[in-house]
Amino acid sequence: MDRSKTPAYHSLYDSTSNLAIGNVSAWEPTWAQPTAISSKRSRNIGNFSNVNNSTARGKSRAETSNERAITAQYTGVLTAQHVNSVVYCAIVESKTCSPSVGICMIDPHTSFMRLTEILDSPTFVRTVHKLLVQDDIRLLEILVPNSYQKSKSNFVKILTANIQSNFNINYIPDHLFKYNEYSLNFICKNIEESKRCPMKMELGNKKYCLSSACACISYLETLPNHSFIHEKFNIKYESSEDSMFINASAIQDLELLNSNSTTKTGKKVTLFNYLNSTVTKMGERLLKNNIIQPLTNKISLLLRFETVKELIANDTIVMDLRIEMKSMVDLDNLFSYFCKKPKINTEEVNQQKLNFILLMKTMLMKIVTIRELMEPLNSKLLKEIINIFNHEDVNKTLELTSEYINEDCTWVSKPIELRNQKCYAIKVGYNGLLDASRQLYKTLIDEVLKEIDDLSEKYNTPLENRYDKNRGFYIFIKDFSMDSFEELENHPFINCIQRGHNLECVTMNITKLNLRIYSVLNEIFLMTEDTVDELIHKCRKSVSTFFIISEAVSLLDLMCSFAVVSTKPQYESYTCCEIDDNNVILKNCRNPLLENLFTSDKKHENKVIISNDVTIIDKTSRVQIITGPNMSGKSIYIKQFCINVILAQIGMFIPAEFATMKIFKSLFTRIANDANKPNLSTFSMEMVEMSFILQNTDKDSLIIIDELGRGTGYKDCMALCISIIEKIRNMGATCMFVTHFVGIPKIFQNKPGVFELHMGVSKDNTITEDAKFKISPGINWVSGYGIEMIKKNRLFPDEIIQEAEILSDKIKISKDASMINSELQNLKNKQNKLILNCYEMLNHIVHNVPDNELFAAASQLEDSFIAKYEEINPNIGIDAYDNDNESEISEPNTEATTIDIYPLKSVTLQQPNTTSLIDFTFAR
Repeated sequence: MDRSKTPAYHSLYDSTSNLAIGNVSAWEPTWAQPTAISSKRSRNIGNFSNVNNSTARGKSRAETSNERAITAQYTGVLTAQHVNSVVYCAIVESKTCSPSVGICMIDPHTSFMRLTEILDSPTFVRTVHKLLVQDDIRLLEILVPNSYQKSKSNFVKILTANIQSNFNINYIPDHLFKYNEYSLNFICKNIEESKRCPMKMELGNKKYCLSSACACISYLETLPNHSFIHEKFNIKYESSEDSMFINASAIQDLELLNSNSTTKTGKKVTLFNYLNSTVTKMGERLLKNNIIQPLTNKISLLLRFETVKELIANDTIVMDLRIEMKSMVDLDNLFSYFCKKPKINTEEVNQQKLNFILLMKTMLMKIVTIRELMEPLNSKLLKEIINIFNHEDVNKTLELTSEYINEDCTWVSKPIELRNQKCYAIKVGYNGLLDASRQLYKTLIDEVLKEIDDLSEKYNTPLENRYDKNRGFYIFIKDFSMDSFEELENHPFINCIQRGHNLECVTMNITKLNLRIYSVLNEIFLMTEDTVDELIHKCRKSVSTFFIISEAVSLLDLMCSFAVVSTKPQYESYTCCEIDDNNVILKNCRNPLLENLFTSDKKHENKVIISNDVTIIDKTSRVQIITGPNMSGKSIYIKQFCINVILAQIGMFIPAEFATMKIFKSLFTRIANDANKPNLSTFSMEMVEMSFILQNTDKDSLIIIDELGRGTGYKDCMALCISIIEKIRNMGATCMFVTHFVGIPKIFQNKPGVFELHMGVSKDNTITEDAKFKISPGINWVSGYGIEMIKKNRLFPDEIIQEAEILSDKIKISKDASMINSELQNLKNKQNKLILNCYEMLNHIVHNVPDNELFAAASQLEDSFIAKYEEINPNIGIDAYDNDNESEISEPNTEATTIDIYPLKSVTLQQPNTTSLIDFTFAR
């Protein structure tokens, strides 16, 4: 399998076309039925210790050896040849158009459990991709509910058509997948105690994942003589393949789908609402799935960036495409009709079959129109979508429907229209007997109408013909009463019904004609239904193509939506992000949610949209410690960065002047809020969430921590924060750590990879409001800002504020007296950090700048370095640098050590997908 491709995200590659569920093996599974499962549980999980202690209970060595051999037959615990022989995988899906799939894989020989809950599409490409990448598994035993076999589930058909030879599908009782309030506790008691509480909090709302875990554990417990090496499972929660994992707290803290608050106008500010300019149900579902599961595959992201860029340049085509897609129904729901077969063919079901065919024909004709509109577009992803729309199954299905169905036949809903549609939908000449019956039906109708006209002429009374589904044709006489019939001799009218001033009646001849019409109509209906069933059966062979077409439409809708949002006139400039392997550079990036709120809510107070730079260099500033007083914008800054990361990794342009982004594979947040879980204090919840973060973090993780440890004492808080930052730094993860304790960044000022930032504030409010939310290098030393805020807003009486100011001055004097001022050490820290940054810049120039521009770039870098070095200490030249201390690389303390070389943008790179650090602010 080619892993460089990512079918799990837009289903446009070769592996997706393998989802040919129209073949016989997919529609009629032939796997063997599993043997009967013993209802008696022979032993519980973790009882392997009983076997190990058998000798101590008096058993002979031979008996113990035999017992071990029997155990090894099932578990491979004690015999090397059976190690890693079988991995059990329980899978369960939700019955929705955008299904959630819960997966639990257990290796009983290592007691390792992997949990996943995937937001998938009707083709289940993410789930299939997740299973196919398990190359190291010798045999995968897939466990699915029994009901999937009875109902011939579409999921099982797709799974069967794509599984490998070392995969085996096994059906187990449905009740094992039952999820209830005890499910989470049932799973947690079988995992390591250190991971129990964090995992319980993370999995609390993932019911399909928990259902599959319950089923897998319960099934393993039913196997005879089955035991595990360890008493508890080593558990890990994973995301779907090639997608970012976002923990549950981050989804809530960043307001990705649901808002934590509403505006005065009742508008909910969420990332989903901000991005949702889609015009189809499929596109809306895909957008939601992408926000929760951003991409991590570089090729897929570059394809999306290229597509959005081209769509922005062709806004007229985008408008036409959106008009065509807006009139589309939910294609996933429409095409799923092919995967269903009603148990009873009622009259309503049979009537809707024809409507379904007509609706499908209309949608496929729109696909052809969209394909023609897309012809001028040239990006690779759009060309792939065009190829899907141009699939032979589209034209083949349209030809089939044209062969069977009349061109002027359209979707209807009224009873009389449904009857006529069902009579005349099939083309003349396809079925001779049907044509004869329809001719007879037409003749009978003409006789009824002639009968009514003759009676109207005979009795000189305006008679109207009416039709009722149950009564058939009858006569309607307006402003007529039953007493008027007494004046007529030997009149033929019977079954008279007075309805207000009007009269309804029939004649014996009309009744006879109605019976004949009913008989002929039933024959027509039966033949029409057989013909429609035949057409559906032929179209059903293309169902896999239909679902891929639906995914292609959803992706096209999503890309058009990104293009529309990126070019809205009320927003400032949006830029296409470049991909870098290690570094993140954003120039003047903004918070898109606040921008959306302030531009849409004209009455909103405090309209402040502040742009900030973000510079994260892997070797020098991957861990950023941010200080600053309350209300200075620290939390907005870190949330803004997270949202921009998600935007970049779903293929959306981001609100910034320039951007290059590293691909993160996981995102964790620990942001202060008071919405505690039941029976958990603030500090307990913080530690539980941090435990889960540290257990699942790696070098490709982005971690956001805001005010950690505020629920405990100062000493404990400092110790924990320092330990956690050091752990994150050693793991190589990217972290933004917000704290009020200025001592923490001072401790890490000499540590490589750590950088100090602070939010600019004004104690006396003499600077502009914009500067109050600007990020700056160094540590925040502003004091008394909180007291000034209270004083300004008159929250407390004057005597309390005056007493607080006196105490604050005394504490400051005492603290200043105990501090040792080491200017020489600070100078060396700044010099060493500047040299380290210059080295990173020079290394980038050597490896990325073309040869013909290498000298110019190096010369400009040299000039910038000398100027900045002399700026740090004008009295010390470069030659006076103490070479004996070159190895002591340390961090700056409070002042900015920034080289602004934006004017060097004339130096451009020729290599594709490579970002030049010369275009950025010099690493601080």
